[in-house]
Amino acid sequence: MTDTSLSRGMLAIGQSLAIGALRGLWTLEALDTPPRTPKEVRSINVRNTAPYRNLARDWIAANSTQWDAMLKQHLEAE
Repeated sequence: MTDTSLSRGMLAIGQSLAIGALRGLWTLEALDTPPRTPKEVRSINVRNTAPYRNLARDWIAANSTQWDAMLKQHLEAE
């Protein structure tokens, strides 16, 4: 069951980030801090004021059963 407060795109990105963390490409902790240079919106009328979110952690929280199964499978493969 997925969290309906996350959009499909955000869930897909979060899942990809979580899988990357599982494979050792980066850590979940590394994703807790925003990039050093945030992308700027090049419009006078629009400002990006959304708070930074670790989408991997959001996905894991929304899909804990699936994450647990993936984690178990990864650990058994080692």
